[in-house]
Amino acid sequence: MVQFYQEEKFSKEKELPRDEKFWEFYQEFKSNRDAVHEFEVELSLNQIEKVVDDGIYIKVKFGIRQEGLIFVPNMQLDIEEEKVKVFIRETSSYYVYHKDDPEKNRYMKGRTLIRQFSSENQTIPFRRKTTVDMIKEKIEEVYTLLELDMDKHSYITIKDDLIHELAASELRINALQERVTTLNQVAEYLLASVEK
Repeated sequence: MVQFYQEEKFSKEKELPRDEKFWEFYQEFKSNRDAVHEFEVELSLNQIEKVVDDGIYIKVKFGIRQEGLIFVPNMQLDIEEEKVKVFIRETSSYYVYHKDDPEKNRYMKGRTLIRQFSSENQTIPFRRKTTVDMIKEKIEEVYTLLELDMDKHSYITIKDDLIHELAASELRINALQERVTTLNQVAEYLLASVEK
């Protein structure tokens, strides 16, 4: 009995993947995860059907003469005075509620929603975050090209991309700082009015 157990255990251990396989699976997972892009899309107020505590319901079109509602939680929203910015992942699926017939409920990909919202509002969606890792990659590319003495054209292209990403990050930081300042002023006003 003990021998049978040891033989079974040994045969199962042989079937387990090695460290190299785990590393390959992890690299594949990481590349798929990093390929997910989150876009910022502007909506007009007439596209919003209903505002609830947890988020908003947005009108969307699917198929021929069919409309439905999708729910977007507050963590994916940035609400301003005249505009609502929605952060949508390209690869996520969103559940569309059909108003009249629940049998027509379906899922819609984020990529489709991004296209629909940007075409309705005549705006160009842009990637939500320029990550520090992306900027580091560009800097490494520049250093690699300098070390290899590549032609100037590729160096200039990468340098321009880096400058563009840094400028976009700086603009985003400035906008966020202004927003925080405004929100702090509103909070101070509300606290002062509550105290009175």
